[in-house]
Amino acid sequence: MEYTPGQHATFISAFCLMDKELRDAGYDWRIGTDFELARHEIGYAGKELTPFFWTENFDFNGENAFYLALEKDGEGQAFICTQLFELGRRSFSDAYVQRLKAIFSHDSAARLDTSWRCDPMDEVTGTVAYSGDVVTRKDLRLGGKSRRYLSNLAKIALCHTMTYWNHVDWVVGSIEDHDVSRGLGWLYGANRCYQMAEKWDVLPEGRNANYALVASSRKELLYNARAEIARHQSVQRGLKQNASPEPL
Repeated sequence: MEYTPGQHATFISAFCLMDKELRDAGYDWRIGTDFELARHEIGYAGKELTPFFWTENFDFNGENAFYLALEKDGEGQAFICTQLFELGRRSFSDAYVQRLKAIFSHDSAARLDTSWRCDPMDEVTGTVAYSGDVVTRKDLRLGGKSRRYLSNLAKIALCHTMTYWNHVDWVVGSIEDHDVSRGLGWLYGANRCYQMAEKWDVLPEGRNANYALVASSRKELLYNARAEIARHQSVQRGLKQNASPEPL
C-alpha cells in the first residue's frame, strides 16, 4: 500500500524541518548512489565501510540503495547508507541470518550460531529498507552537537526512504550492543530495539560485537513524522509566548 498524498506531504514537511535546521547551522547534505565513492569518502572520514554495503556483495543499480552525506565547506562530516530488500515470504530474521553468513563467508574462522533466533524480528516482513554505516568524523564529534545533527540527517534519510520507496513496510538497522544504552536507536529515529539480533560463537574479523536490531514499522514512521512537526510547532509557540514584550 502506498501513502496517500496527504501522508506523503507529512513526510515532506518533516523533511523540510530537518533540512532547515541543518542549513541554519551551516551544513549542507547530498544524496549519492555510487557506493565505491561512498567507501572512499567514509574511509576518509575515519571508518571502513562495512561489508553490508560493499559492491562485491550487492548489486547496487542506482535505485535500490542510496547514502546521505552531511557536508560542511565541501567536506563530508557524517554518512548514512540505506538499501532496499524485498523479503517475499521470508521474515527479516531468516534473511538477516542468511545475509550475515554470506557477507562474512570470507572469514573461515568466524562462527555464527544459526540456532539463535531473535523472535521479534519475525514480525518484520515484506519490503524492508536497511540503514547502516552511520559514520561521523572526529572533528564533528568534537563540536559538541554531532548527536543533534546526526539525528537530523538520520530523519532526513527516513523521510527520503518513505517518499522515494513509498511501499516500504519497515525500516531497520543494526547497532552495537553498547550503543543501545546510549540511546542511539532512538537518536536515529527508530521505535523498537531488539538486543542480540545475532549471536556469534567466534566474531568475524572487524565485527566488534553481537549487534542489536533497531526498527520502525510503516505506521510508526508516519506517526514519527507527524510528531516531529507537532514538536516543532510547540517549540515555536513556546518561544513566542516567552519572548520579552516589545518596549512601549
